[in-house]
Amino acid sequence: MTKVSCSITRIEALTPFVSKIVLAPQSPASFQPGQYLQLWLNEQDKRAFSIASTPSASELELHIGAGTADQYASQAIQHLQQMYQLQQPVTAEIGLGHSQWQPQHNR
Repeated sequence: MTKVSCSITRIEALTPFVSKIVLAPQSPASFQPGQYLQLWLNEQDKRAFSIASTPSASELELHIGAGTADQYASQAIQHLQQMYQLQQPVTAEIGLGHSQWQPQHNR
């Protein structure tokens, strides 16, 4: 797990309920396919989201689905949009979770 500050380079709607968030880590962060990150809204509020980009990518891509009743994701998107408008970095813990792609397995 790596705690890193990230700039938000892009936020775009993929569908009416799914947003694509692109983060640029300000220092190297490694992860395995299938792992997730925790986005810090503040010290006490950290939200987990799957990483959609490949480990070799220089940016981290998130696809966050937020229906109207999903406050967990909606509040995270609102926070990211506010930080993006203010051009402020966000903090993320990257490379969490043990469920990941294992190329040596046949299943």
